[in-house]
Amino acid sequence: MPHLTLKLSGMDHRDRACELHITPIVIRYDMTYTVVEKREQTMSTQYRKTVSLTDRDDRFISAQIESGEYGNASEVVRAGLRLLEQEKLKLKALRQAIAEGDADLAAGRFRSYKAGDLVREMQDAIKR
Repeated sequence: MPHLTLKLSGMDHRDRACELHITPIVIRYDMTYTVVEKREQTMSTQYRKTVSLTDRDDRFISAQIESGEYGNASEVVRAGLRLLEQEKLKLKALRQAIAEGDADLAAGRFRSYKAGDLVREMQDAIKR
């Protein structure tokens, strides 16, 4: 079989340009063929880590792979890490907004409202 490499270009989860090179490796067993993908991604170094999983985590990862959405356990873990990173960024932004609100309160930069006044003010603003 001739050597074949597919090159896919796009953006990674941090909006950085990246390329994915896929080289299929075909192994022949009698009349059946098995295709294994060799993946190389530029701008990203991959490291091996050993992690311990609960039975529940292992079943969840296996279910994600069996669904066809992910090709292997590493892809599932990376997707989870991206979500964790996004949540951490959201939490940081919320904490910053709270700190700004606390500073405004301490500096007297706020308005007090009586019951119903805020609702009326918002309704008036909508009517305008």
